Amino acid sequence: MYFPYLRCKQNELQLLEENVDFLSQSKIFPILEPVKHKTERLNKTLQNLANKNIPIILVLNPKVGEIYEVKKKEREVINYVLEEIQKSLSNYSNCMFGYILTTQSDL
Repeated sequence: MYFPYLRCKQNELQLLEENVDFLSQSKIFPILEPVKHKTERLNKTLQNLANKNIPIILVLNPKVGEIYEVKKKEREVINYVLEEIQKSLSNYSNCMFGYILTTQSDL
């Protein structure tokens, strides 16, 4: 198994979309850490991955990028990510959530 860690930048999302057929037949499980405040492209990619039932891990508390810098508080970041992607992931059972643990993490 291979778990590439992607920060959901435009070129990474494009790569995932262009390779959905390959990913659906492989043992590659992308870990996605959303870093951009605009999530339209991410939502489109998530829907394409869901249509092929490709397993993914979505990081709920990104530690870099626009979302982190704007929201600052971890709970606000998590709520924002969940609100922005919930439509794309409804009825998608092959999505797992990841959580970055640091010494400042609030469990």
